[in-house]
Amino acid sequence: MNVLPLEARILGLPIILLAGEEYEFTCETRGSRPRALTSWWLDGHKMTTGVSDISKEGGNVTFSTLLFSPTPRDNGKMLICKSANPVLPKATIEDERILKVQCE
Repeated sequence: MNVLPLEARILGLPIILLAGEEYEFTCETRGSRPRALTSWWLDGHKMTTGVSDISKEGGNVTFSTLLFSPTPRDNGKMLICKSANPVLPKATIEDERILKVQCE
């Protein structure tokens, strides 16, 4: 039975990021069967480097991890985690955060 994802949440995102530091963010998606496909977007551009996925609970929970080092130009940009069931790809859910990046 195909089930749409119910929830997507970005975890581990501090309020303020320091430029040049490496951060690990996680997008947790719950409820999708089969497991959700997750993608990361920064200011409308798909991010492909530093991304890895892990599925748990028989595919009901998917964790996508992003390793990211912000630059001062990333301040104010929107980071989005999008999740979709691969069988029902048009029904996408997402979570988004505006990045606040400071220089040391």
